[in-house]
Amino acid sequence: MENRRLLQNLLTVLGILCFFALSIVIYHIQFPYIFSSVAVFGRPFTLNGESETVVQSVVSNEQTNTSALPQSNLVQEHHSVPKSNAAVHFPKVPTSSAEQAAAIAMNYGFKPAPSSEPLPSFCQERTAYLKTFINDIQHPLLVEVSAYYTPDQIMVYMLFNLAHMNASAILPERHSDFELLYENQAYPNLFHGVISWNAFLMLRFALPLHSDPLPNQVISFTLHDLAHDRFYRDIQTCVVAPAAVKLPLVLCAYVSPYNSVEEVLQWVAYYRLQRVSKIVFYYSQPHRKLRAALREAEQSGFVEFVDWTWPVTGVMKRPQRENQQTQVMSCFYRYKHVAKVMLFCDVDEYVHTNITHYGLDEVVEDLFSRNRQYNVITLNSYFYTNRFNRWEDRDELIRKGQFFSFNTLRIERSISGRRKMLVSTRFTGVLSIHFSQWGSQLDLYSDELAVSHYKYNMWRNTFTVDSVMVPYTSTVLDAMNSIFHLA
Repeated sequence: MENRRLLQNLLTVLGILCFFALSIVIYHIQFPYIFSSVAVFGRPFTLNGESETVVQSVVSNEQTNTSALPQSNLVQEHHSVPKSNAAVHFPKVPTSSAEQAAAIAMNYGFKPAPSSEPLPSFCQERTAYLKTFINDIQHPLLVEVSAYYTPDQIMVYMLFNLAHMNASAILPERHSDFELLYENQAYPNLFHGVISWNAFLMLRFALPLHSDPLPNQVISFTLHDLAHDRFYRDIQTCVVAPAAVKLPLVLCAYVSPYNSVEEVLQWVAYYRLQRVSKIVFYYSQPHRKLRAALREAEQSGFVEFVDWTWPVTGVMKRPQRENQQTQVMSCFYRYKHVAKVMLFCDVDEYVHTNITHYGLDEVVEDLFSRNRQYNVITLNSYFYTNRFNRWEDRDELIRKGQFFSFNTLRIERSISGRRKMLVSTRFTGVLSIHFSQWGSQLDLYSDELAVSHYKYNMWRNTFTVDSVMVPYTSTVLDAMNSIFHLA
């Protein structure tokens, strides 16, 4: 009898243990992020070339304090923070800030690029050169001439800006009746589409390739506007050979002295950690302080500045918009021969996954590989603000590493509005600031990749507490201080 009771007790204990083991397995299946040491997309972030374990960190009450917020305005927490657990993920880093800063400086600091044969001045300073062709703001401005080799041709892309003109003056200029005169032959414009936006004209020509491509070969031609019998004579440009190995992800942005040095340095540090291959800044006004702060990044080739100081006439409410659409088009067609994918966003916008991860290059590659039929993918963009509606201490918050934790109120997408584009360089159509035409476009609404937009003076009474960017704070601060020698 006593042995039977002992056996029953043993079976009961075994049953309880099996129940707990089964519960753990089920919980593991439902919430794998609690157990996994691998980031959602690709390998986790590394500081020394080896995979680091992803660990959990609870966001402090100070970072997401809602006690001072109007409770009627709070919406449920954003899905980027797991609802079943208050923890969020962030990459493991060395134990001391000094160790982390040293590791970041070693792996993400800037080294001078190998010297190369200098380009002719009209290829280095294209805007200054093209300004010599026409300076009459009552007419279209020729703002871009790009040429590159294909296996059997030379492709030439040209852009005229129209957005500085009055609407009545634009209409007669919206046509595609151009020819290019090259080596005593006339070549027709191959681009005949009617562009949806009254902002620019795009022209495309295919020229014969008579010999083997030469590095930085210079060609000269004359453009003839047949509709107005207008000539642009003896235009010179360098023909570029497509890169043998293309950069995975090139980021293009429009910048001006309106953007503070601190704001841009934090933004560059973030995208440096995210393994963006190159950042191209088009500047509407000279920004000498920023250029000086990014000198090493520019010398390394990671950052490039493009003069885009075209005149504005004030016909648009926001003068920078008069040149911004052609800036997007220029950047795409000027750099498509060196990149696989291009990202277009501003210096107050941060693209991120819905769980903390470093390595946008892998995420973007995976996204396009799962959606091969598309060559443009647009992302949700959300405005972020703070409970004080206070923006004047923006630079101080950046210097102290408190910018992301201070601005954690996300405004709903319907108000945040405009989307941001990832564009595969397979694309051959036209781009606006936020959308494409004559491409296959996927509007991504899943938030597996989204944009946090910290727009100056943005405020609404309805918002969501969202700490999706907070875990990046210390690593981005250390990166900014170490690679730009601020600490």
